Amino acid sequence: MGTVYEVERLSDARRLALKVLQGQRSGAELSRLAREAEMASRIDHPNVVAMFDVDVSASGAVFLVMDTSTGRRWTT
Repeated sequence: MGTVYEVERLSDARRLALKVLQGQRSGAELSRLAREAEMASRIDHPNVVAMFDVDVSASGAVFLVMDTSTGRRWTT
């Protein structure tokens, strides 16, 4: 679906994940993605990665900005 990069926000040096989606998307797909990102940004839970932004670059690439996640190992 896309490529994820670890980036540093210039304003506060915070490490974030930048996901750049691959391929062309229809208007309906972009609208749905923006709606889902907006809803995800409202969730504050330790098991859900925080979503900060979704936008389209000047070159037309759709991208998401979210918190980084190192993954967890669960034991039972």
